[in-house]
Amino acid sequence: MAMYSLAEGNDVYDDPITVNRFVLTTFFFAMHGNTWLRKGKWLSKHSVCDWYGINCTSGTNHIVGIDLQKNRLKGAIPTELVLLTDLTFFGAFENKIEGTIPTEIATMSSLETIDLEGNFLQGSIPTELFSMPSIWVIGLNFNELIGTIPTEIGLASNLELLRIDSNSLVGTIPSEIGLCTKLSGLGVSVNTLEGSSLPYELQSLPLEEFEIGDSGISLNQIPPWLWRYSHLRILDLHKTGIQYFPTEIGLLTDLELMVLSNNRFRGTIPPSVILQLPKLEKLFMEKCELTGTIPSEIGYLTKMQSIRLSENSLTGNLPTEMGLLTNLEELRVFKNDFEGTIPTEVCDLWGSRLGAFGRLGDVDRCFPDPYGGLECPTRFCCQCS
Repeated sequence: MAMYSLAEGNDVYDDPITVNRFVLTTFFFAMHGNTWLRKGKWLSKHSVCDWYGINCTSGTNHIVGIDLQKNRLKGAIPTELVLLTDLTFFGAFENKIEGTIPTEIATMSSLETIDLEGNFLQGSIPTELFSMPSIWVIGLNFNELIGTIPTEIGLASNLELLRIDSNSLVGTIPSEIGLCTKLSGLGVSVNTLEGSSLPYELQSLPLEEFEIGDSGISLNQIPPWLWRYSHLRILDLHKTGIQYFPTEIGLLTDLELMVLSNNRFRGTIPPSVILQLPKLEKLFMEKCELTGTIPSEIGYLTKMQSIRLSENSLTGNLPTEMGLLTNLEELRVFKNDFEGTIPTEVCDLWGSRLGAFGRLGDVDRCFPDPYGGLECPTRFCCQCS
C-alpha cells in the first residue's frame, strides 16, 4: 500500500516505467520470486516488457499481461498490482498463491481475464469482482474459497466464463446469474451448494459448458430447458442424484464431454443416444448401476478419446467395433460382469494411442479387476494381467 501514498503528488511516480518496475518488483518479492522456476530478466536493467511472463503492447511500456502459470509462485497477491492500469490478463494458475483475493482488484477497469485456478486462495469471492466493466473470464477453481456465490454476479454483463468449481462454496446458484447474458461457460462442480433445482433464469444463457457435478445440488429431475442448449459442448452432471438415463441428451449433438458418473440409472446404455453424439470425445459413466451390454454403435464415435464405464454391472463383452476408435487413449471397464476374451480389435488399439487400459494413466498402478471379468489374449494387450 506504500505505493498509494508515494503516487500522490510525486512526479517520479507519474512515470509509467518507474511505476511498472516498482509494481513488478513488489510482486516478485511478495511471490517469493527467488524460488520461481522461470524468472528470466526479472529485476534486471532490461525493460520490464522483456521480463519472463510480462506482455506489453507493441512499441510501448504499457503492461497488458502477466502470465506466470505453473511457476512456483507463493504468497499473497500484493495490492500494488492495481497500479498496472492497462493490465487486461492476469494468469497465475497452478501455483501456491494464498491469502484472500484483494478487493482492490476491482479498480482495474481494463482487466478482462483473471485466472488463478489451482492455488490456495481463501476467504470469500469478492463481490467487487463482478462490477469490473471489462471482465469476461474469472477462473477461481481448485482453491479454498468459502461463502456464497455473490448475487452481484448479475452486474457482470460481459462475463463469458465463470469457473469456481472445486472450492467450499455454500448456498445456491443465484437467480441474478440470468443477467449475465453472454455467459457461455459455468463451472460450480465439487462444492457444498444446496438445493434440488436450478435457477429458471439459466435457460436464457448461451451456455456451451455446464458443470454442476458433485456441487451439492441434488436434482430430482433434469429441467427440460437444458436440452435446448444445442451448442453445449461440456456437460457434467455427475453425482447429482439423477435416477434415470436422460435419453434427451441425444439432442445435444455438439457434446464433446459427457460426465454422468455416480448416478443411479439402473438400466442400459441406449444405442440411439450414442448415434446422436458424433462429436463426443469423453464419456464418463462410472458407478451408474448400468446393466446390459455396451452398444456396438459406440464404434461410430470416432473422435472418442476416453471411455470410463467402471464399477457397473455391464455384461457380455467389449464390442469389436471399439477397434474403430483409433483416437482412444483411455479405457476403464474394471469391476463389471463381462465374460470372454478381450477382442483382438480392442487389443490392436495399442498400436495407435491407447495407453491407459486397466491402469491409471501412465502410472504403473493397476485397478482391481482391471478388465471387468474379461480374459487377456496376450500379455501385449493386458499390462495388468
